[in-house]
Amino acid sequence: MRRGAPGCFGVRASGGGELAKRGDLLSTGEVATRAGVTRTTVLHWIKSGKLQPALTTAGGHYRIAESDLARFLAEHYGTDARGPRNVILVVDDEPSILEVVLLALRPAFPGWRMETASDGVEAGMKLLRFTPALLVLDLMLPGIDGFEVCRLVRSDPELRKIAILCITGYKHPGIYEQALEAGADECLFKPLDMKTLREKAQELVARLR
Repeated sequence: MRRGAPGCFGVRASGGGELAKRGDLLSTGEVATRAGVTRTTVLHWIKSGKLQPALTTAGGHYRIAESDLARFLAEHYGTDARGPRNVILVVDDEPSILEVVLLALRPAFPGWRMETASDGVEAGMKLLRFTPALLVLDLMLPGIDGFEVCRLVRSDPELRKIAILCITGYKHPGIYEQALEAGADECLFKPLDMKTLREKAQELVARLR
């Protein structure tokens, strides 16, 4: 099949009739479903030039070959379109805690991508861009706290399968139960024991898969 010259953002166009004959092409909605992200994220990948080549139909809709999607996910997320992303998002407003969590988890998840956020708003923005396998979440965050982040994740069909491990330095009566009620799978108290943190993280990811 002949492909036209690259257009904006490196997108390549092709005739609608030729595209209709190909059974290996996915719409942006199908890409989103397979990758476990939102359609907005898929459009961002395409327009930023990350997910290429992208073909366009006569009506201006994008199409991605299944093989190109699999390659993209393997390169950027360490997985294919059928499994959870090999990404962990750690959210805490204390830089020292972020360092401790990353130090504990990297040996347990070799080759995984580690992302961080310092508050609930930044965490939400990152969750719109990718779906991690595990969310390590401080409960007491400025602005949107961890309880609300849990509830938002569990209420979103595209995010609700994320494993959530909450952490907190507040040992008030009932806070553990409150975390689970909000949607957390487990909650650990600070100061964190690195061995326990690693084991719980591995357990939750294994349960997810």
